Amino acid sequence: MTSDLSRNRSGLIQRALIGLSILLGSFAVHAQTNSSWPRETIRIVVSFTPGGAPDTLARVLAEDWQKTLGVPILVENRPGHGGNIGADLVAKSNPDGYTLLIGTVGIHAINGALYEKLPYDPIADFTPISFLASTPNVLIVNKQ
Repeated sequence: MTSDLSRNRSGLIQRALIGLSILLGSFAVHAQTNSSWPRETIRIVVSFTPGGAPDTLARVLAEDWQKTLGVPILVENRPGHGGNIGADLVAKSNPDGYTLLIGTVGIHAINGALYEKLPYDPIADFTPISFLASTPNVLIVNKQ
């Protein structure tokens, strides 16, 4: 089982790096063809607490984007209510491309069924940019 987990982790890391390369490459091309963007700090809102997968991904992206784009990238954690607090903040932000949301599928696909009323429209209030990563979940028990 350990080798399966190692293999899955290795595969996940490889897929994430490939995805990051493609994504960063597209930003580099965009930066070369449109010198008017970005001109100011880009804010990445993470709808969960620091230290988890979405936060880690945001911080890795922010570090690379700062080098590639030449502007500061701020990672801001806004956890709570199943990701709705961060999502609502981004939904109500200025639609200028400087405020991005990193969350999970729950924010857009699941929370509508879990909560009676969302403070945002998961379809109308957002424009998807990219699928970033997939994280496997496991169920384990003490071997004793």
